[in-house]
Amino acid sequence: RPPRTTRGRRPRATRERERAGTKIDAIVATEDRALVATADTGADAMIVLWDIDTGEPVRTLPSPHINGVAAMDITPGGDFCVTVGAVSGSHETSNETQEVHVWDLGDEDASSPVLSGLVPAGDVQTCVRFHPNAPTEFVTNGPSRVFFWSSESEDSDTLRYYSPPVSQKDFKQPIGSFTVSC
Repeated sequence: RPPRTTRGRRPRATRERERAGTKIDAIVATEDRALVATADTGADAMIVLWDIDTGEPVRTLPSPHINGVAAMDITPGGDFCVTVGAVSGSHETSNETQEVHVWDLGDEDASSPVLSGLVPAGDVQTCVRFHPNAPTEFVTNGPSRVFFWSSESEDSDTLRYYSPPVSQKDFKQPIGSFTVSC
């Protein structure tokens, strides 16, 4: 649920999105809990950054992905945000390619991601987590596959990934569906 103002009322932007029938699909906070980012799915999706002290939105990133945001994380200091695009259908049966974006939240004029990558079709990702000390490294996972992401180079805006095979033999026990990454 979005933050409340000191008077107990939700901010106007939140009330307007609620009237439009939009629900929040992802929410993350900075380590000090001073800033919260919310995101939703759908054609008119957006990421909204909220100041917890005032309960007001401080920045909006419209249309982060075609179908909105499936998963999101923010660096401890709130400098960067990573998002995984939502798929249009069920994530269990989707064969769509997903986008992964890293946003520079310190650059208030930036309206596009600073780093981008693509998840191969058929490997829908539902969770993302930043490396706590490296804003250009993070992990995503879906029910059956994990991707370790990093920037190709300092001069590149492209993300690369490594996705090691995971087998029952490696773990010496049956492997269930992955739910989150830490």
